[in-house]
Amino acid sequence: MSVDQAANRVRARDAKTARGRGLTVAVAAALVGSDWVVAVKLAGIRLTVREVFEGAPSDVRLAAILVTSLVSGLAARLLIAALERFTAKGSCIWVAAAVVILVPSFSGPPSAASTIGAMLVLILIHISVAAVLVAGITRRREVPA
Repeated sequence: MSVDQAANRVRARDAKTARGRGLTVAVAAALVGSDWVVAVKLAGIRLTVREVFEGAPSDVRLAAILVTSLVSGLAARLLIAALERFTAKGSCIWVAAAVVILVPSFSGPPSAASTIGAMLVLILIHISVAAVLVAGITRRREVPA
């Protein structure tokens, strides 16, 4: 295999990985959207949280869930791309960063949710996004020889 062929394979692998990671972010958003629809529309759970400063409860809307999961997914995608470019163990560092960010985020639902049902749905949403992003973003897509 020549140097040009090897370089082309690396570019093809990187392009396939980037597409796969983009799809992973979209799948995470779709999953949390379906979590919200099942909980709020089908199960009838009122997904409300108390505002931090105002104290008044407000409904968690589908748009907020989707935007938050998309923004966090895109941030995760950018972080792993930077880590892989500048370090030898980008995926390992990224998983550690994901855990460090995820664990404290679990303090939000119990403290902000106005009901047990809302708290459980918010925790499920956190787990859904984390599971999809960690599994999908850390996976490298290989190009056949």
